[in-house]
This record gives sequence, C-alpha cells and structure tokens, in this order.
Amino acid sequence: MTTSNLIAILLIFLSSSDWSFAFSNRRAAATEFTARTLLQPKSGSSVQGSVGITSQGNKLILDVQAHGVQPGLHGFHIHEHGSCSPEDASHAGEHFNPHNKKHGGPEQSERHVGDLGNVLAELNGAISQRIIVNKPDGLKSWSVIINKAVVLHKSRDTFNLQPSGEAGTKIACGVIKMTSGDVH
Repeated sequence: MTTSNLIAILLIFLSSSDWSFAFSNRRAAATEFTARTLLQPKSGSSVQGSVGITSQGNKLILDVQAHGVQPGLHGFHIHEHGSCSPEDASHAGEHFNPHNKKHGGPEQSERHVGDLGNVLAELNGAISQRIIVNKPDGLKSWSVIINKAVVLHKSRDTFNLQPSGEAGTKIACGVIKMTSGDVH
C-alpha cells in the first residue's frame, strides 16, 4: 500500500467520524454527589413523593415526583434544618440561607441557597418536574444541602415577601440523604 493510499484512507476515516470531542475545550461537569429524599405528608395533607438530587459542577438538578397535591404552583425550598418534625414540619426552620441573602427566585443573583422556585401540580394532583439551579454567589459546594430538609409548600412562592415569599404551610417534607459521591 502506498503512502498516498494510506493518506486517502485516513482522510475518509476522519471525515466520517465525529472528532469534535478531541478539539473541544469543554469538559463534562463531574457529578459531585447524588442524593435522594422521600416526601412525607405534613400539616394534614396527603402529599407523598420523592426528590432525586444531583450536584454537577455549578448546577443542582432536582427531579421532583409527587402526588396528592392541589393543582397549581407550589413553593419548593431547601430549609435550614434536617428535621421534618412535628406534624407541621416547623423544625425544618426557615429557608436555607447561610450567606444572609434576601429571598428571591432561582434565577435571581440575590437569593437564599434554598430558594428553588415553584413546582407545578397538574389537574390530577401530580408533580413531575426537573429543576436546575445554578450555584448562588458565595457557595463553594452544593454538598452543604446534605441532611437539610426539602419542603413543598401549600401556596406559590411570590419571590417578593421577605423572608419566605408567602409560600405558606409546609404540606410535604423530606430530609436529603446522600446516595453516592463525595462531600467536600
């Protein structure tokens, strides 16, 4: 086989293959950890569900599944303590806010670490939603949310009223437990 034949074969091979990965400066964000929580009914509700959580670089990805929820928007937050006791989940405390920021929506630069926005319950009372939020300013690692409570509220979060956005009664709660990864 001649050199020109080898070059021709190599050029055909290269043109038919996807080599973009070799020239990309982007690296896939490594998963720091995965976590999960089971949502238990609170304040007399019948809400149940689960939240799968993945920390990937600057992003926190939450896969929320629930049923028994009144249709409409509901505030969804990480709270400061890892307790869902007593029946009203009051031991969960306020929204997780280690940097003493104002309450806001997940797209706002000024917000609590625990401000995740709203989730939508469909007419059948089910929630099936993926939430992706960026790491707030000043937060070194999402691992600080491990062993904190995740709370689903009765009403929608308006993002206005301080310190909690008028989301109201806690209707479901679960404590975040790591399933794999490394806490920094």
